[in-house]
Amino acid sequence: MYKVVSSTSQLDLFNNIKQSCWQEKGFEMEHNQHSDKFLLIADNGEAGGTVEFSPSAYMSEFTSKIFKDVIKEDMKVFEIDGYAVLPHYRGVLGMNGIRLAVQYAERYKYTHAIALCDPKVYQYIDKVYKCDIKQVSDKFFYKGADVIPAIMDAVVVYENKNTFNWWKEMAEIKDVVSV
Repeated sequence: MYKVVSSTSQLDLFNNIKQSCWQEKGFEMEHNQHSDKFLLIADNGEAGGTVEFSPSAYMSEFTSKIFKDVIKEDMKVFEIDGYAVLPHYRGVLGMNGIRLAVQYAERYKYTHAIALCDPKVYQYIDKVYKCDIKQVSDKFFYKGADVIPAIMDAVVVYENKNTFNWWKEMAEIKDVVSV
């Protein structure tokens, strides 16, 4: 489940969760005013994670340079950022964030998602969820930790979502506020 961040109090909660996770990992905190922000909601109704999506037009110059040779003219790309899950919700809310990214891509007809992934998150998406994700260059140190630049073929995932076991398992989950 998830909620679209639509109030000052929800934005404060979003920032607090993200900052807590960023400090744990050693990341520098950053804010994107042009992203769609979401709170990931646990079964108990508490917000335990965050994720934000930004059209490629609002990517930082640094991120644009990393993906410039990967993004083609026929791609409609968004960036996944601000993906943070509090320690006691890890393994529980991760799937919600991935599902939300797929739904977001499908709703807005994005063809690809890019991200600077934590190596563990990248492995999780690749090996556990088996999403069509590819590492586009070597892992590097960025804002406090190693990241893997990655691109996901969102169209392949959302056009075949019902073939993924993790999607079927979540079919019963109702969204608090849909995208």
